[in-house]
This record gives sequence, C-alpha cells and structure tokens, in this order.
Amino acid sequence: MTAVSDALNKFAPTLNSAENVAYPGDDCCTVYSDANLGGSWMRWCLYPGEKYDMFCSLATSSFNDRLSSWWCGKNTMVRFCKDNNSGSCNGWDGEGAAGSGYNSHIGQNDQYSGMIMHPYNPLKQGAVTLFEDANCIGRSASFFGGTKVNDEKFYNTSDMEG
Repeated sequence: MTAVSDALNKFAPTLNSAENVAYPGDDCCTVYSDANLGGSWMRWCLYPGEKYDMFCSLATSSFNDRLSSWWCGKNTMVRFCKDNNSGSCNGWDGEGAAGSGYNSHIGQNDQYSGMIMHPYNPLKQGAVTLFEDANCIGRSASFFGGTKVNDEKFYNTSDMEG
C-alpha cells in the first residue's frame, strides 16, 4: 500500500479478531465483542484536529449488540448508544468516557449498537471518568470540570444517575 492509502485506512472502521491488544492511538477507539478486550474488534479514528462529533454504527451483522469492552485514546470522548442512532446515548441508555482509558467489562454488556466519538482536549476542558464498580469496570460516564483555572463544577445525584 502507498503512504496515502495507509493514512486513509487509519480512519476507516476495521473488524478484526483480537490477538494482540494494543493502545488504539490518541485519536481512536477500539471496541471488543468479549470482555477483557477480547474477541472481534472494531476501531474508529477521528481525523487529527477534528472539531465535530462522529457517529459510528456498531450495527453490523457480526457486531450488533455484542460490545463487551472498549479502549479509547487520549484525544477522544465517547458515548455508547443502545440504538443505531445518536438519540439513545444518555442516562440509562448509554455510557461513556473522556480521555485515555479502557473498560474491560462494560455495565450494559451486549446492548450497544452505536457510538458517538467527540474530539477531547483536557487543556481546554478537563473531565473525569467515573465507573460503577471497582477496577474501572461496569457502567461509566464522564463529568467535565470548568473551563477556567480554579472553576468549580457541581453535579447532583440525578446528574450521575442519568
């Protein structure tokens, strides 16, 4: 392949069998069909400097409702969606994260058909990802801080319950 086609292929979704699990790249997310980053996997990447959200369909014949674990790069924020559209990604219909991280056993196993990737820059607005269970597993969500140094941000119980 040429350097141009290699570069373009980086941004196309791929479906593979998980043999060698590796960091997906700063602008990418990899989703896996099995827990512990195993089984088949698909990877999507944002273009460097991307400013817009990207909807990624998991509704392929071999991957629909099979998401069990994920690993995303440092420049991504992700929301997983129960339906193959961007309308069912919030509250109990979704989960997500911001920045580099992975979840080896998601909370709503085998229930997601879509994913929304957003560009993320912690220098502009930092976030923390919280997990339902110990060891960073189970349902997850990201919560953003303020946009200025020493800004405070408050969340109440209903914000965290969806």
